[in-house]
Amino acid sequence: MELIPFALLLVWLVYVIFSAGRRGQQQKVSWSGAAVRLGLVEGSTKRADELPVLQGTVDGHEVEIMLIWRGNGETRTPYTVVQSRLPGPLPAGLSLTQATFGSNLLTALGRQDIPLADASLDKKLVVGGRHPDAVRELLDALPVRKALRRFFLTQGSKGSLDSRVEGQEVIAEQRGFCADESLDEMVADTVAVVTALTEARVRAWKGIARRRALAYQAIGPAIQLRGVRNGGAVSIETWNAESTKLTVEVPGLDPCIRITGGGGGFVDRDPILGGRICITGDPTVLRTQFGPGQLDGLRGDFMQVFQTWPAATVGEGKASLTLPGEPYASVDAALNDLGLLADALSRSGTTDVEHV
Repeated sequence: MELIPFALLLVWLVYVIFSAGRRGQQQKVSWSGAAVRLGLVEGSTKRADELPVLQGTVDGHEVEIMLIWRGNGETRTPYTVVQSRLPGPLPAGLSLTQATFGSNLLTALGRQDIPLADASLDKKLVVGGRHPDAVRELLDALPVRKALRRFFLTQGSKGSLDSRVEGQEVIAEQRGFCADESLDEMVADTVAVVTALTEARVRAWKGIARRRALAYQAIGPAIQLRGVRNGGAVSIETWNAESTKLTVEVPGLDPCIRITGGGGGFVDRDPILGGRICITGDPTVLRTQFGPGQLDGLRGDFMQVFQTWPAATVGEGKASLTLPGEPYASVDAALNDLGLLADALSRSGTTDVEHV
């Protein structure tokens, strides 16, 4: 009689092993079928029971798919992971992770969480980046919002809180083994985020170029916009999304004149500009360029530029400003203000003079 329980146990073990082997074989077939369907290739594996990483391009973007396991022993859980890499630069330090109780607590204690215009995304995500304005303007673009909603709100509800965007990487995770339509959706949603983020940057710069009648040129991670405004050269240059430099030439302005925010200099005693604008250069030139009549026409433009854009400078015959990241709306507004100041400066210096 004692042999019966042992025999039953042996039959059960044989069944489990057989079922596991059969399930593993079915998974391999499904995995290979997914590779063919998505146009990917199977990488090499170290062990016979491992599923290979699927690699290739989808809609022109790099994609990797893998099955990973988390946990120990009987609690190990499989996760299907889809990963794609953005081909171009993004705001420095960009991070999108899904909000949890712990992350909300850290945010309440002061951890960075950049607010978004989309309320559903803002509630769902913790957003980080070194240049908040640049991050917000990129993520608030409508095509990006649509792609992120699908990626985080729809796909995220199916599986893991570990789906995320980290720098150049867009990573989707779903609990369990996926090799059918659900995997196709994961890949499509991941690639859609990559596409939306990539195209949003180009579209924003081309929009500025079109509105300002500038020529657009992309050279690797750098973008240059160049043109002419009222006889002076205009340029906008950004490299790798780290910073954006605007330059507007001021025709007729003495190259030795330098203007910055702050006190001191030629207009230090001016009741409006004193303590706010510092103008230096050759005294004779300054008296010609900035007599009382000229200053009356310049005060408004000076205040607009140097109070709104404290890092702006005028020197070497041009007005310049460097902004952190790529804050597209700010670039548009700053270029407008620099242009108006350049126009006003190039008109000054022709009336009678008197020291301020």
